[in-house]
Amino acid sequence: MEKVLAYGLDIDRANILNNSAKDFGIDVKILSDKDLDEKVGDLFQDSSSNEPQGGSEFLIFSDFDRNKLRDFLIDLKKNGIVVNHKCVLTKTNSEWTLRYLINHIKDEHRMVSKFRTIGGYVQVAQRKLEETGDLKLKSLIDEAYKLRTEELDEERLDRLIVDFKRVLHLK
Repeated sequence: MEKVLAYGLDIDRANILNNSAKDFGIDVKILSDKDLDEKVGDLFQDSSSNEPQGGSEFLIFSDFDRNKLRDFLIDLKKNGIVVNHKCVLTKTNSEWTLRYLINHIKDEHRMVSKFRTIGGYVQVAQRKLEETGDLKLKSLIDEAYKLRTEELDEERLDRLIVDFKRVLHLK
């Protein structure tokens, strides 16, 4: 059966999640701070649930079919629940503590957001490059394209964002 671990939802949002999950036949377990140092896989085995507490929201999904997960997330969104930090249980992350997993996903989300920001700047820069032939733009675009094949480094991403803003005259 499909299960969701939910951390950081306040009581109202937890109730919406529970109601939606009930409609889909999904089990929900509400986690609290006392679960942060427990292995994620173990949290799925224990059926006890905690009182909701607001904070940094996080969802972990287990045993979902791709289509059911998509439909469930769409239903949550229709009901006003959008959680930016979420993941699917894997063999690897089941061995991690909840705290480590949350921090890992937050870091990953931040890096992907910066990568996407750079992608938007590249589109603007390419149009401007066609008009101006500016070699600084060409150099920045080339460096951004290298990101696709190299390990992401947050300092490099931050520097590229600053450089693009400066060269494109953005705030």
